[in-house]
Amino acid sequence: MTSHCVICSQPLSTTWAGNSRVCSSPDCERAYQDHLNRGGKLCAACGRPLHQLLRHPASSPLCSRRECQTQTLLVSRSDASCCQICGIYLSPLSGMKGHCNDRYCRNRMSTVLAARDTQRRQAKRRKSEELALALWQTEQTPATSDRLPLPIVLPANRHSLQDETQRKQIFRERLLSIAATALEVELPPATEAEPSSPETAAALPTDSQGDTAPQGETEPQSEELSDEHTLPALDAIAAQRFSELAAQGCATCRGHCCYCGGDHAFLTAEVLRRIAKEEQIHQPSELAKRFLDFMPQQTFVDSCLFHGELGCGLPRHMRANICNDYLCPGLQQLQQHCEAQTSPTVYILAATNVEEELDSPPQVYSQTALER
Repeated sequence: MTSHCVICSQPLSTTWAGNSRVCSSPDCERAYQDHLNRGGKLCAACGRPLHQLLRHPASSPLCSRRECQTQTLLVSRSDASCCQICGIYLSPLSGMKGHCNDRYCRNRMSTVLAARDTQRRQAKRRKSEELALALWQTEQTPATSDRLPLPIVLPANRHSLQDETQRKQIFRERLLSIAATALEVELPPATEAEPSSPETAAALPTDSQGDTAPQGETEPQSEELSDEHTLPALDAIAAQRFSELAAQGCATCRGHCCYCGGDHAFLTAEVLRRIAKEEQIHQPSELAKRFLDFMPQQTFVDSCLFHGELGCGLPRHMRANICNDYLCPGLQQLQQHCEAQTSPTVYILAATNVEEELDSPPQVYSQTALER
């Protein structure tokens, strides 16, 4: 990494060098990023922005500076590796693959890889849906299959129910801490936890993700539950009908997306503070118990601790916003169906391997016919 800004040539600070090729000047940052955003490359040797007039020859990955031209044989080798973002040469000794260590290139590559992964997952989901639909259609009689609307495919929750005593115990302590944060109350120093009775343990939750679960204000993020899949505005009639159909769709699926709730259920200090204000609760223990009382005796393995046989144990108004607003791709299709009003009947299938990273073909486990 260069020790001087590749835009203004000013020396980089010791904390800046090694992490970026440009100084902290907003103008240099802007010029550097604009060059790369337009598809421009850097000299593979010195890292300065490579413009057509500075190339020698025009197709060279090097600028016309003499010291850079001496690197022609090195960067022109068939096995030479260059950064996919800026084009700078990556020495085998650097240990870098695909991109250099510049912070802009790292961020850009993260975005590129995330987009590729999203495309791959979407393609996999489409293929699984097609296989599930084909399987379903083969089971229909020829006389009726041509008249049936194509069903909407949802992922199937096939996990088993069990007592999650240990997870619940850990979650109880975590939720109590969040409740204290919500009420701005300082808890006494933690003492060794007493063994819980079977009756108490049933009302407690925990965390398999360790310190990634929420402790304060920030709502846990999930790759599955993105803002792109939240509920848009509908007119009152369409919204009411979609809400009814979506509830039946979720019952058919049995809560596949609830696994994103893990050991935190997306409960944050903000959520608990809202309930405390609505119900005039002033003690952390009372506030935590208000939520824990809704935890089912048995929950699905590795899923949200409020995810029981009958669905979410929490009343809708006590859930995090993301739990109420998120729409999986299948429910988005269902919403479009309600808006278009193309058919009075909707078939909803719940199939395995729709969302999972498995190579085995999907299997349809349940189906529901809904009258719109």
